[in-house]
Amino acid sequence: MRTDKLHIYIYIVSTILVLSMLYRIMKVNTENTLFVEKKDEYYKETAHNTILEENLYLEYERYVTTLQTNCNNISRCGPKGDTGYDICVDPLYKPKRPCLVYSFGSHYHFEFEDGVHKMFNCQIHTFDPSIPLAGHSIPKHVEFHLIGLSNFDHHTIFGWEMKTLASIRRYLNHSFTTLDILKLDIEGDEWKAIPQILSTISNKYIKQIVLEVHFGRHTNKLKDDGYRRFNLNNWGDTDSFTQINVLKQLKHHGFNIFKWAINPRSKLRLQHSSKGSVFTMHIISLKNINVLN
Repeated sequence: MRTDKLHIYIYIVSTILVLSMLYRIMKVNTENTLFVEKKDEYYKETAHNTILEENLYLEYERYVTTLQTNCNNISRCGPKGDTGYDICVDPLYKPKRPCLVYSFGSHYHFEFEDGVHKMFNCQIHTFDPSIPLAGHSIPKHVEFHLIGLSNFDHHTIFGWEMKTLASIRRYLNHSFTTLDILKLDIEGDEWKAIPQILSTISNKYIKQIVLEVHFGRHTNKLKDDGYRRFNLNNWGDTDSFTQINVLKQLKHHGFNIFKWAINPRSKLRLQHSSKGSVFTMHIISLKNINVLN
């Protein structure tokens, strides 16, 4: 009798152990399946987001490389490369004394200003708060200001003084003076500054804008293959969709592209497009078809 009970006990214990092992195996397999499914969902979502982002890059490149108006006479102020800019010198747009030029972003490179001075002898104001003045030489034909352009007046955490275009124009007594050329190369801050400029009547007194556009996200340093890679942060802390809308606002307010050029150092590889790559920085020249004289 005792032997039978012992056999039954051993059978029950063995069955419990086997069932326990089977449960653990099934649980691990289930968890692995769920992990794989979640991993697949993550990669699908990541790929989907990447495709959407790449489509915005393609839309951006199509937009800035499509001419919206014509300029019959174009002059280069400054050398070839990213320190010179193309401006329209058709009769309505050609700077004539007394003429006024604002140049935002210089890093103490004044080739553009030198070209403007040589060709038109305008009053030139250059603005850049990012580097102290000490140790730098300013050309005699340039009035230099340690002020940056923004969508509101403030000081940054670096101590830089930032102002709106309207505030700067008031400060210099230029509120209703025609601005012959507005040059912007402000490392992504254009996405905040431009909507503020367009929201005021003073945009009617700007004849033309030359602008280096920094689109999408910051990119890492140029790789050995000649391409850059995505970074995490957007230029100007502004999403790509909004950036495209800002460019469209320029056209809505009369600023039409008549010339464009790529920044060759901004080539970005695309993973899901047959095009293969885009450039994320362009220099565009725009004339204001609604300008008030």
